[in-house]
Amino acid sequence: MRKLFLLIGISTQILVANAGCKQPHTEQSTTQQNNSDPAVVDTTAFRLKEVRAFKADNEKNEWWVNKQDSNYYIIKQYRNDILVSFTTYKNKVRNGYTLICYEDGKKMLEGMLVDGKKEGMWKGYDKKGNLASIRTLKADVILEERFLSKDSTDKQ
Repeated sequence: MRKLFLLIGISTQILVANAGCKQPHTEQSTTQQNNSDPAVVDTTAFRLKEVRAFKADNEKNEWWVNKQDSNYYIIKQYRNDILVSFTTYKNKVRNGYTLICYEDGKKMLEGMLVDGKKEGMWKGYDKKGNLASIRTLKADVILEERFLSKDSTDKQ
């Protein structure tokens, strides 16, 4: 049985521009960068609070707390040293940028959450890494949806 942990937090100071998933895990680094996808998620306003490793799943969770306000957190989940999710929290609720990746490290889904609900533009990617869908949402309600990738069989 797999253990799940729920944490709180994140900062509005996160800077995100197409952050890629596939990257080596480094505990010392506070900035993530992917050479094939030169985007940056700036976590310099945060400090690493705790790392938990799960040997059975070869999984590691990092909890980053905002240096100014401990109610803001980032949770980064790694599997086989590949980032598979990046979630922001504020006051125990998912708030801010969220990124979910396939097991091979390619993006699956990315977008913003406000009070735990999907808000604004959400992008979905097929397993080849192609942009497959764009959805515009307001409080988890889909306002507009476009499917772009012709060879994608994945459903978001």
